[in-house]
Amino acid sequence: KKILQPSLPDKFKSHLGVEIDRLVAELITHRKRIAEKFAEMIESLIDHCCGAGMTAVNWDARNADGLGKPQEYMTKMTRGVTSMYNVLHKHLPSDELQEVFNPIFELFNSKVPIAFANVNPSTPTGKSRVRVDINHLLSSLRRLRGLSGPGDALETFLANKFDKPKLDKNDKPKLDEAKLDEAKLDEAKLD
Repeated sequence: KKILQPSLPDKFKSHLGVEIDRLVAELITHRKRIAEKFAEMIESLIDHCCGAGMTAVNWDARNADGLGKPQEYMTKMTRGVTSMYNVLHKHLPSDELQEVFNPIFELFNSKVPIAFANVNPSTPTGKSRVRVDINHLLSSLRRLRGLSGPGDALETFLANKFDKPKLDKNDKPKLDEAKLDEAKLDEAKLD
């Protein structure tokens, strides 16, 4: 605006501000639509991978194949996000790239816990498989250079759902006999 105004005749100067403001608004709307399209693509990928892919996983299987490695549905999902990032990273400035990925991170933070809501492995092996998958997703998202990342919502979900031992109402945590004896000795010393 400032560059063009001095070189224009007076009769066009009033229209210049209006037109530039209109173009800026159109550009902002256009960017938002593009970011929404990328988010829709990732949402479809999440739905597909977590839908069909997760149902094929036997979380509690005893076989050692793939232990410590993410399941196929998860590697497919992280490859899709990484591929999108690699393409966009070459063409967008970092602030625009962050604008595109903010809703994508929000999708992961909301959709992954929903997808895992009905996953209830009963063995340490099953819980380990879940932790490997979610940690693989987190590390893949955090490796996207120049982005703020997904935050800690998925870590919190993982800790709350798959790391804490669950007790029935009637169950009481059992103390180790040695710890119980130590506690009694400490109590006796205080008396």
